[in-house]
Amino acid sequence: MGREVITIQAGTFANYVGAHYWNFQDELLGLAADPGKGYLADQIDPTVLLRQREDRQGTLTYTPRAVIFDLNGSLGGASPGSLAGEHAPEPASSAAAATWHGQVDVHVAQRVPRSRFVEQLEQEPDLDAAGATSAESSAAANALAAAAKELDKQDGVRSWTDFVKVYFAPQSLCLLPGLWQGAADFSGFGHGHGVLARSEEFREQALDRVRLFAEECDSLQGFQCMVEDLTGFGHFTYELLQLLGDDYPRSPIKLYALRMSQQAASPQGAAGRQQRLSEAASLARLSEVSSLYVPLAPPLAIPCVRWNPRSRFHASALAACVIEAASTPYRLSRDPPDGPLGAPIGACDLGSFTELLRPCPSNNMVSAYAALPCPVVPDLHALQAAQDARQTLREVSAQQPFTESHTLSWTPRMPAGAAEKLAESVVLRGAQRGGRVLAAQEAAAALDAALMQEGSRCVRHRCVAPQSIPIPLAFPGVFQRRCSSPVVSANGRAGSWQNRAAPPTELGGCQAADNGILDSVPALTRLCASPHAAEVAAALLQNFRGLARSGPGTAILQGWSYTSDDITEIEERLQQMASCYDADDDADAF
Repeated sequence: MGREVITIQAGTFANYVGAHYWNFQDELLGLAADPGKGYLADQIDPTVLLRQREDRQGTLTYTPRAVIFDLNGSLGGASPGSLAGEHAPEPASSAAAATWHGQVDVHVAQRVPRSRFVEQLEQEPDLDAAGATSAESSAAANALAAAAKELDKQDGVRSWTDFVKVYFAPQSLCLLPGLWQGAADFSGFGHGHGVLARSEEFREQALDRVRLFAEECDSLQGFQCMVEDLTGFGHFTYELLQLLGDDYPRSPIKLYALRMSQQAASPQGAAGRQQRLSEAASLARLSEVSSLYVPLAPPLAIPCVRWNPRSRFHASALAACVIEAASTPYRLSRDPPDGPLGAPIGACDLGSFTELLRPCPSNNMVSAYAALPCPVVPDLHALQAAQDARQTLREVSAQQPFTESHTLSWTPRMPAGAAEKLAESVVLRGAQRGGRVLAAQEAAAALDAALMQEGSRCVRHRCVAPQSIPIPLAFPGVFQRRCSSPVVSANGRAGSWQNRAAPPTELGGCQAADNGILDSVPALTRLCASPHAAEVAAALLQNFRGLARSGPGTAILQGWSYTSDDITEIEERLQQMASCYDADDDADAF
């Protein structure tokens, strides 16, 4: 046991991503019960992310080891109690007004309906307890599948609570006091300034929730954070992690700065100015209080993926897939069960993981790349022949290795295929060829050959696991089994597709169950430390300086309650990150 990781989620979009992420963990728990292939799911240790408890009947139950921050009014038709599996008590309005004998005006907002998927999901335990017949169970399963499809319709999802399958611990959910969704302006990074300082009670409550989970851990690996960083939750998380750094100075923090999509063009006017200031402040502030800072946003056009960049449900599902794969190395079992496909390769702890990807301590920005779904892995003999035939360089270069052919940048401002890498973590989940899942050793050999074919050299950790990403029912239908190349329209929107003369792309292996529903997707992810991160910091510094010295930019910063000291600190941090890989600092960087 041990090696636990605590997850912190901050912001509505981050909680959408988190809901998908926890649904993946729930699917892995279900797969582990399969007598044939359950060993594959068991190779990923659920107790790294989940708390394990035993109920009165002796049944093991799991809840996420997570602290979730959001605005009031963001839970849709759910309540904090219902997310913890509790039944809502009857309203006690008469008791609350027992000492008042004057006139009472009661204002009641219209109740937000819950999704039909959640309602169907909650009926399952009742059917099990009543000893339902096979016909009744089959009808319930069909109704649940139909309700899941409704989530993908327009306005099918109003909140992340409409599709999350798991229950949370009562102390997981924490709503920001006095801040209501739609009523408070929380759209810029600095709008979260001082939220923790306003109430000592709330500050201690937020910290105590994290401490409670930490005290339960046998051996805390560290923290992973999912943050909606360009909103007020960015600065809120900065203040929270500052305080947690005092309590847990040796615990690494891996932070994902989550955005909905990589926009083709920035917003204009005040919204654009605020976004540019927020992006610079996020990099400066959040990188300062984390071990790794990973901006993550789905690219607009992804091969074999049809999605709506305006949909939180779609964007969060794709981002969660990348996080699920990239977090594999520090979640693998210490003593994984073996089977026909072998044991996974490349387990490590979160501390070693973060140290690998920080070759320059003063710039801990990491870029994310992913092939989702992963291309079919070519035959090893073909890869080796291409690598050995050095005299036919043209032929070798004409055919990209599968590790590059459909791998896109998922980090804004970071180009796909950055030439120079200093360190990277490569994860391959569920590699396939010819319609079959490859054994771990075979997949690792093919991955090594493809990385050699790329020609670039860097410090590298690679992780291979036969278990692909399990797709829950409550997942949008974004993956296409056979498709042509995606085309981005002139207005920058994805989802426009054209049939071409070329054969459909062989991206592979989105697996379907007997009922035809997609149940798994192979994935390749790469987290890279690159000198290009310094160029990103330099560009954001230039934007920030220009705006901070302009009238409109100054007004935004004043609205955030930022002082001249705050502005100076942000500029100094960005300057430090921009100069990290200068020639004079090379000796210190390694």
